Amino acid sequence: MSDLNPYRDYEPERARWQAIYLAAFVGLIVVLAGLVYLGAQRANVASDTAIEVPKISMPSAAARRTTGSGPSSR
Repeated sequence: MSDLNPYRDYEPERARWQAIYLAAFVGLIVVLAGLVYLGAQRANVASDTAIEVPKISMPSAAARRTTGSGPSSR
């Protein structure tokens, strides 16, 4: 029967560098995701302030009563 020891080819130095590379890669992904998120937030704020929507003033209740239209004008 063959040797089934999974740690037969274990190299501590290689494992250490693999862990460092993995941590650096995960950190890079987190930083890039944060930059994309902040860029999307900034674009959202810019799009909210880029176009000014004109404010439509609604007539007051007193002004609506004096128009003489509708069922309440009888």
